[in-house]
Amino acid sequence: REFYELTKLQDYHYLNQSGVYELGPYDPPDESMYSRLRDSMTFLGISSREQESIMKAVAAVLHMGNMNFAAAKITEDKTGNVLDGSKVTNPACLQVVAKLLEVPAPKLEEALTIRYNYINKERFSVPLDPEKATDNRDAAAKAIYGKPRITATPLQRPFT
Repeated sequence: REFYELTKLQDYHYLNQSGVYELGPYDPPDESMYSRLRDSMTFLGISSREQESIMKAVAAVLHMGNMNFAAAKITEDKTGNVLDGSKVTNPACLQVVAKLLEVPAPKLEEALTIRYNYINKERFSVPLDPEKATDNRDAAAKAIYGKPRITATPLQRPFT
C-alpha cells in the first residue's frame, strides 16, 4: 500500500460512487486478499514483474480518478497566443500517477489537458476545458485499466 500510496476505498472517486465498501461479516482483511491475489497470479503464470506492472497500473487508475481540473490560461508554444484551457488542481495526485506510470508529470498533464490536431502535416494544440480534460482523464484511465500489463505505456512513447 505504501509504495502505491493507496489509502481507504472511500478515498477514490472511481470506487466511492456506490457507497458500498465492505462485504459484511465475510469481508476478509486487505492483507489476506492481496496475498491471495498475488498467489493466484503466480499460479496463472504471471511473472513477478508483470504482477508489479499490473499493480502499478491499477493503482495509477485509482489515483487518476482523483485528479481534478480547473480553468487556466495556456500559452501556445508557436504563436505565444494565450488560450483558455485547464490544469490539474492537485499536483500531488499528478505526481503519484506519473510515478506509477513511469512518465514525466508535465507530459502526463499535457496529455490530459491538451488535444493535438494535425492539418496538412502541421500540428495544432487545442487546450481542453476542465470538463473535456476530465473526460480525457476518464478515457485514459479506461484505456490503462483495459490493458494493465504495462511494458511501455502510450505516455512513454516519444512526443513529437
